[in-house]
Amino acid sequence: MTFPKAPKGKIDHRTIVAQKKRSAMRARILNATMKVYSSQENSLPKIDDIIETAGISKGGFYRYFESASEALEELGKQTADEFSQVILPVYNVLEDPVQRACVGTMLVLRRAARDPEWAGYLLRANLTDHESKLLALMEQDIELGIQTGQFHVANVPAASEFIMGINHTAIRVMLSRKIKDTNSYINTATAFLLHAMGASEETIQEVLEWSVGYFKSIDGDGKW
Repeated sequence: MTFPKAPKGKIDHRTIVAQKKRSAMRARILNATMKVYSSQENSLPKIDDIIETAGISKGGFYRYFESASEALEELGKQTADEFSQVILPVYNVLEDPVQRACVGTMLVLRRAARDPEWAGYLLRANLTDHESKLLALMEQDIELGIQTGQFHVANVPAASEFIMGINHTAIRVMLSRKIKDTNSYINTATAFLLHAMGASEETIQEVLEWSVGYFKSIDGDGKW
C-alpha cells in the first residue's frame, strides 16, 4: 500500500501551535522564577514557590526543568542573551570610551528603574558568564580611555569591579526607597562613576548633555 506524500513545503500548524505553547509555558515558569528570586533576600527559590507564582502544577514544572536551580540557570542565560540582543546594539555603535561608559551605565540603571523585578534579580543572580562579558567590555573601555587620556586609572580590573559596585549600589537604592527624580539620580550616579575614573568635569558635563539627545534617538518605543 502506498501513501500520498505530503506536499513539499507544507507547514504542520499543529506542530507550530505545540511549539508556541511550550515556549509560552517555559517563559511563564522563568518569569515566575524571576519574581520569586528577586523577592527573596537570601534563600534560593523553591519549586513550590515557583509553581504557585506561575499557577501551574508541579508536574507541569518538571516537564521543562528538573530543579529550581536549572530554571535559575536558564534564566541567567536568558538575561545574558537579552543583554546581547537589546543593550549591545545601542552601546557597541559608540566609539568614544566616555560615551560608552556613560551609556552602558545609564542603560542598566534605566532598565532597573523601570523593571524592579529585573533589578532585584540582577542584584542577586550569580551571572558569572554574563558579568564576565560585561566586565570585559568595561575593561576595554577603561583601557581605551586611558590611551586617549580621558580616564586616569591605575588598576583596570579593580576599576571595572568598582563600576559594578556603583551600579549595584544605585540599583539597590532605587529599589529600597522612592526616588523623586530618577533621571537626575541616574545622572548623578553616572557622573560619580566617570569622575572616579578620572574624567574631567567638563567632559562629564558634555557627555551627560549629549546623552539626552542620544537616548531620545534610540528610545522611540519607550524601552529605555
